[in-house]
Amino acid sequence: MRRRSKLEIYLDLLQAVSKHRDLMVIARKARLSISTAEKHLSFLGSEGFISTSVLEDSKIDYELTAKGFEALMAFLRLTAKENRFSDTNLTLKTHMLHETA
Repeated sequence: MRRRSKLEIYLDLLQAVSKHRDLMVIARKARLSISTAEKHLSFLGSEGFISTSVLEDSKIDYELTAKGFEALMAFLRLTAKENRFSDTNLTLKTHMLHETA
């Protein structure tokens, strides 16, 4: 398995935070240890992509900010375009193979 870039880790965390608020669940969904997830979530918070609030039981609740939501949506749009491009490229290659045959 190849090592993920920081960008890939941050995007995995943004996706996890968009669906979950609990650190343990977020870490598991992003495939990170809790300490590594905390470190990266702290960075994302300092950059304004996520916000935190402390609950009554001293538990931290994570939530996407508007900036985090926009970044996640931009990434999802780019990957959708990339997938469409790959599909189109494959279709063109297949078409060209049939023409030369």
